[in-house]
Amino acid sequence: MKLKLRPNRRNPNKLSLYLDGRYFTSLSRDLVLKLGITTDEELTEEQVDLLGLRANEEKARSYALRLLSYRPRSKNELLERLTKKGYPQEIIRKVVENLAKENLISDYEYAKSIVRHYLNFRLKGRHKIIYELKKRGISEEIINQVLKEINPEEELRALKTLLAKKLMSKTQEPSKLKARLMRSGFSLSLINKVLHETR
Repeated sequence: MKLKLRPNRRNPNKLSLYLDGRYFTSLSRDLVLKLGITTDEELTEEQVDLLGLRANEEKARSYALRLLSYRPRSKNELLERLTKKGYPQEIIRKVVENLAKENLISDYEYAKSIVRHYLNFRLKGRHKIIYELKKRGISEEIINQVLKEINPEEELRALKTLLAKKLMSKTQEPSKLKARLMRSGFSLSLINKVLHETR
C-alpha cells in the first residue's frame, strides 16, 4: 500500500495519512518524524497495523491530557473515561502508565488535593473524605496514607467552621444538628466534644 502524507486541515501540527488514495488516519508531525515515515512509501500490512496502533495511542493520550487540563483525576477515573471513549484496553493501560511515569498523574497527590479541598472548602469530615476517595477509585493503601497525614486540628477547625455557619444555628434541635454534622462526615465523638466545648 502506498502512503501519502498531507497537511491536516484542522490541525497544522498534524499530518493526514492516505493509503492508496484513501484517508487512513492522522498523526502529529513529531511522531511522523520519530517513526521516519515518508510520503510515497510502500507499506506492508504489519506497518499499517503499527501506524493504526500508534495513531490510536496518540489520540488516547491527547484525550487524557485534555481531561487533565480541566482538573486533576485519579488513574481509575482516566481508565473509565478512556474506556467509555472506546479505546482498546491495551492502549489505555499504556497511556495511563506513561502519564504516571511522567508524573502527570499521581493518585497520592490527587488524594491529598481531595483531602485539602474537602477539609478547607467543603468543610467535610474524615468519613466523607474516605467515601469521596473510594468513589474516585483511590486504593486503600493511599487512602490510609493520606488519612495519617490529616492533622486532627484541621478536622476540628472544619467542624467548628461548619458549626459557626448560620445554617447550624444554636436554636436547631441537638439531635438534628448532630445528624447533619455526621452526614458531613464527622464522627459522633468529635461532634460531642465540640458541642460540649461550645456550651
